[in-house]
Amino acid sequence: MIDIIGDFKDYLAMPDTAICITTNGDVTKDGRCVMGAGTAKVARDMFPGCDKSLGTLIKEKGNIVQPFWINPVLIAFPTKHSAWDATSDIELIKKSAIRLNQWAMNTSFKQIILPKPGVTNGQLLWADVKEQLEKIILSSKIIVIGLN
Repeated sequence: MIDIIGDFKDYLAMPDTAICITTNGDVTKDGRCVMGAGTAKVARDMFPGCDKSLGTLIKEKGNIVQPFWINPVLIAFPTKHSAWDATSDIELIKKSAIRLNQWAMNTSFKQIILPKPGVTNGQLLWADVKEQLEKIILSSKIIVIGLN
């Protein structure tokens, strides 16, 4: 895992790069994942229909790390069970990190961008999250990025 300062949007057009979007497991009645804040909202606004794509996958496979958009490749990285949770769940972040690490080791992507999970809208301290991620993420393909 590499930890850098920057904005995940700067990596959207880079070849051989997948972008993680921090998400939750809520799906609306019309089948869309609730993507109302943070990186999820940015992705929803930039890629119309990605919320429907992710909502369908959440209904089929659950609130797990999974690719949900093709161009660019977006990967759901759950940090909350519900969009209405005040804080992110560190245990869910750890499970998501385990699955992302496994996915990274079995993919041809050269880099996977992960915005600091659970920190901004999830209200967790980056030092606490980073400590957990460093124990789990072994792939140097995964680049954790944040504005501070």
